[in-house]
Amino acid sequence: IPESSGRFSTLEIANYGCTTDYMDNYESDATIDDGSCFREGCTNELSDNYDPLATLNDSTCYVEGCMLDWADNYNELATNDDGSCYLVGCTSNWAENYVQLATEDDINDPCYLNGCSSDWADNYDENVTIDDGSCYRIGCMSDWADNYDSLATADNGLCYLIGCMLDWA
Repeated sequence: IPESSGRFSTLEIANYGCTTDYMDNYESDATIDDGSCFREGCTNELSDNYDPLATLNDSTCYVEGCMLDWADNYNELATNDDGSCYLVGCTSNWAENYVQLATEDDINDPCYLNGCSSDWADNYDENVTIDDGSCYRIGCMSDWADNYDSLATADNGLCYLIGCMLDWA
């Protein structure tokens, strides 16, 4: 359209669309934002892949973590198990405080077993960590006998003396 000065003027044409360049439906030739902009992504702020710019939840939200409810680090919000689960407790199956699901020993509450820790006793247990005074040894407690056992704590009634048993001998 000619102007009076003889120059041509440009007529701007309104082009409606999304003018925000980080949106999924951005239109580079749009001149007027029509409010249609959207960005798909995770809109859950608690998720590991939260996208603060997302306006539409695309169902890709996830939380990495331990999903086993018996674990010390159980995360009820986790959607992907990351293999990090652990349970602190006694891992030795011989111990009185053994925890079957434990994955690492508790340094504040170590494994223990009450019992006899004296290797001379009949009820000796090499795993005992706390000697409870229960050690015993069954044997002959009569010092006159040939089978006398100085370590015996309970007499077995089988003491003997080798020799002639006749009265006249």
